Amino acid sequence: MRSESSQRTGQEGYVVVVVALVLIALVGFVALAVDAGVFYSTQTSAQRIADASAIAGAFTFVINPLDAQPAGAEAAARALALEQDIRGVAIQDSEITVNVSTAAQTVTVMINRTENSIFGSVLGIMDADIGVTAMAEAA
Repeated sequence: MRSESSQRTGQEGYVVVVVALVLIALVGFVALAVDAGVFYSTQTSAQRIADASAIAGAFTFVINPLDAQPAGAEAAARALALEQDIRGVAIQDSEITVNVSTAAQTVTVMINRTENSIFGSVLGIMDADIGVTAMAEAA
């Protein structure tokens, strides 16, 4: 028969192993939460920029109705977007798509960006594609 002290030592060793495994899982979940927060923040910033750019483009129909359209609306929307940054990284021209409908006086701005993962690379999640769309109409 085993003594009480040897049983206790065996149980303590088991508890240490279980706690270590739980801590590893917990750190993994925290890392994924950080990445999810970064991706959400990127999407929110991109959406705000797309909204403002679409409004700026549509406003050209109102402020200067004799301006050459769709070039004026597209230039205004693109210029405003290019002045902005997302999480400290400037928006590139290749990440912006602007569509202008002169008949409906609408401007649609799409921003597509690839955001790198911070901790997800451990699980094979290297990046996420973030895409947002905004449309504004001059009235």
